[in-house]
This record gives sequence, C-alpha cells and structure tokens, in this order.
Amino acid sequence: VENQGLRDAMLARNIKICPHRYFSECGIVYWTDAKYIIWDDLRDYKKTYWKDKKMLCFPHFFWRDICDEMACLINYRPEKKKEYIIQVADYIKDGYPTDFGSYDTGVLVRDMSDDGIVSLMDEWWKQLVKYSYRDQLSFQYLLWKENFVPDICDLYIEDNKWITVGRKQN
Repeated sequence: VENQGLRDAMLARNIKICPHRYFSECGIVYWTDAKYIIWDDLRDYKKTYWKDKKMLCFPHFFWRDICDEMACLINYRPEKKKEYIIQVADYIKDGYPTDFGSYDTGVLVRDMSDDGIVSLMDEWWKQLVKYSYRDQLSFQYLLWKENFVPDICDLYIEDNKWITVGRKQN
C-alpha cells in the first residue's frame, strides 16, 4: 500500500475505514484490528448476527458513550486533551445525544458494495482528518448523524468463539 504521505496510524485507519479505495471490487469486508486473534471462521459470525443493515458491529462493554471514551483517551493521552474536548464539544453542539451508546470498531463486517456504506465510510474518514485519529469517537457521531443503526451482536469483543485479544497459544 502506498503511504500517501500519511502517518502510520492514519494510513492504517484509512485502510480500515476505506477499503474501497484499495480494492476495485469490494463486497463483504471483514476487518479486525491487529490486537485480535481470529479463532474461528468469521463468515459464521456474520451468518449468526448479520440481519439486514449492511454492517455488523460489537457493542462496547466499557464505554457507555463518547464522553466515557473521551475521558479514557484524555487519561491515556493527556497531551491530546484539547483535541478530544473540541471534537466531542462540536458533536454535542450539533445535537449529538451523549447517551447514544457505543460500539467497538475493532472488528467490523461491512458490505462495501453498498453505496450507503461507502458514503458512510468516506464521511467517517473526513471526521478523522478533521479531528483525531481515534476512530470510535467519530464513528458513534456519524451513526447518529446519518441515522444508521448497524446490526449488533451480543458478544464481548475481547473474548468469544470467533476472536480474542492477545497471542495464540501453541
């Protein structure tokens, strides 16, 4: 993949969010962040939880909303505090309800042949460029803004039949 002048973290996010820019024929795209180990066939995960929304996500089990996430991010990266506060404040000024909920974007299944999903991903990328590379902050906002509710499983993202966090044991 050509770098396009992006920092490594932003390049990784661009590939994650906009696979349609890298592959001429995208259909169903399965994304897992590098911290996850795939234990079982994600196509079975999709068969089990995919309904009709063109996107499948995990719920976030630690953050109730983007304010919780922002607080965690500020604790983790205090030098970025102003950046995160401006982003969330702009979303709230736009009417974003802080009790909207939260999805984990570490594992995503999307139908990238759907024009609506492609448009949503392009908008998500614009938010990352405008604000911060922390994709979960802007993801929640965009789902609200576009009135889009993905299919959601009821599993804990870090430990389930299909994926887990950490190293695979021999």
